[in-house]
Amino acid sequence: MGFDLRFESIVDSCLPAAQNPISFGFRSLKRMRKILHDSLGRGRRMSSNKSARAILSRANLGETIYGRISSRIWEHWGLSTLAGDNLENHPRQVLAAICHLIAVEEGLPVRTTLIQDRFNVGRSYQNWIFKVSFKQVDKPPIQT
Repeated sequence: MGFDLRFESIVDSCLPAAQNPISFGFRSLKRMRKILHDSLGRGRRMSSNKSARAILSRANLGETIYGRISSRIWEHWGLSTLAGDNLENHPRQVLAAICHLIAVEEGLPVRTTLIQDRFNVGRSYQNWIFKVSFKQVDKPPIQT
């Protein structure tokens, strides 16, 4: 709610006549969360591809040494999420891991602090490199 007070003191002042104000307050909070969640609409949640695209855009890799691999990062993201291994629920870490992996493939220097800053993740993104590296799909042969 934007202010820092003890829940009990708020409930006591708002519900002085209630028999068990703390319990009533927690039930009210639970119900309010449900009302807010329903009013926002479950279907309006941003899709994983849209959120990943926004994260990649905000990372602004064009200004860095990784600018030329951003399109490959996006392609790899698309192929990785097709497998449905819960990767799309962790877009920041997965995109950072893909960036790391492609930088190694392209022979670019891997600057973990730069990747962490750009994707707003900690060192834990490196745990995803192993998972992402096996999601590469060979490109189909060119048909003539």
